[in-house]
Amino acid sequence: MTEYSTNSCGYVFNLVGPASVEEYNAGGGDCLKDAVVNGLIFRGGLPDWQKALVSELESAHPDFPRVVDATATAKAKARAKDPSTVADVLEKNTSYILRCTEEFGVEQALADKAATSITLSSAPRERTAAEATVAKKWLTKAQEIAERDEASLTKTLAKLREATPAFELTYDEEGAIELAPLAKAVKAWAEANDI
Repeated sequence: MTEYSTNSCGYVFNLVGPASVEEYNAGGGDCLKDAVVNGLIFRGGLPDWQKALVSELESAHPDFPRVVDATATAKAKARAKDPSTVADVLEKNTSYILRCTEEFGVEQALADKAATSITLSSAPRERTAAEATVAKKWLTKAQEIAERDEASLTKTLAKLREATPAFELTYDEEGAIELAPLAKAVKAWAEANDI
């Protein structure tokens, strides 16, 4: 057995686990299958497939577009310094897929077509240009901030704007807070306060 460093909720800690493939498999697991199913599929393959399926469904049903997520849009506008600059947040990919399934039934051919565009790989996922310019510690802190409740998030944003007055939260197509811009603001605030 060996220790593996990990983090959650702002804490960094070690967990003990198998030190080799043989040790893992001896415990009744299948190392390769678990890595593919629990790692590659859930962390990369499924989100990529959902995005591809949304594209297929939008092409197949142009009169059945994704709708605006009123709650996510309202939250985004409430957090923004200038709400008029905030674009509407569309429903999550999974929500759109489920609505299409309710409306049109399971369209297996489209699902299969979307799946053919996905190749699972154990190579590290490429970071976006924005993420590449931000150190991991700032992205980790940004993730922690993004998961806070509304009141705590609002207080934190007020502090961040002390160092970067023009900072505004941005959201991805699924309504989640984009971490790279938030991480840059956290870093700027930390540097301004010699932290």
